Amino acid sequence: MRRNWGTNGLDRRVFLAGTAAAILAPQVSHAQSAAKPEALSEVIASFVAGLDLKSVPPLAIERARVAFIDTVGVMLVGAQEKAAEIVHDIIKLEGAKPAAGIVGTSLRTSAQNAALANGIASHALDFDLTYIQGQLTASLVPALLPLAESTGAT
Repeated sequence: MRRNWGTNGLDRRVFLAGTAAAILAPQVSHAQSAAKPEALSEVIASFVAGLDLKSVPPLAIERARVAFIDTVGVMLVGAQEKAAEIVHDIIKLEGAKPAAGIVGTSLRTSAQNAALANGIASHALDFDLTYIQGQLTASLVPALLPLAESTGAT
């Protein structure tokens, strides 16, 4: 039985899917008519690159912050779990260039290895909000943090 976790009777997964469809619908129709396989990727990349945070509703910013903090929190706890420790040991043996840190540890490794270790940690206890609220940051933040760190992004 599927539970409704919304406070206003709205299933969040349905809401998120509808929101994405509404934002992309005009562009997707145009992209499909152009008959280019990469057109949808271009539309999404263009939307992201042109996004002005000043135009984003405050509630969306707040929810993004909560999702980010939640993900970092579960990574910190998950980094101490056996599954994460196994990955840490493998990464130590590899001896990759220390370009990015692994959340919850003092280890530094390649951005790819850090993304792997962070991803394992983010799912080690299955405490992320993915199942309950449709939050998908547990698969994004673990990779974005080392990418940002290794490229000097702010």
